[in-house]
Amino acid sequence: MGHETFADIAHQCIALWNAGKHPEAYRRFYAEDAVKVEPTSLGEFGNELRGRDNLIRHEEMIQGDIATVNAVYVAEGPFIGASGFSVVIKSDFTMNDSGIRFIFREVGIFTVEDDKIIREEYLYDEAELAQALNQ
Repeated sequence: MGHETFADIAHQCIALWNAGKHPEAYRRFYAEDAVKVEPTSLGEFGNELRGRDNLIRHEEMIQGDIATVNAVYVAEGPFIGASGFSVVIKSDFTMNDSGIRFIFREVGIFTVEDDKIIREEYLYDEAELAQALNQ
């Protein structure tokens, strides 16, 4: 597997993500045992989430109960590497319980094996995250 395969997966995922079809991207392009890692807690999941079904459930929970999504889109990339790809994502959402609005960028790093994403990890701009959390 090489650059062309990673680029194909990246472009197809980006198209689904930008259309708001995250669960479909998970079903089509993620391994059954895929892992998602965030620098902050994912609520009941801690900062590491395992299994495609849990990734889908978490995404649906965020988009429904936790937050009103104002905008989430891939702003830059994909950047293709030796083991997968990365993108810069811009997010804007409002927490349903507190009304606090979070606007931030993050870098998503996606590791691919056997034509499936096996790991996604997010990196945040430290200053933006601190500002968002201290509102």
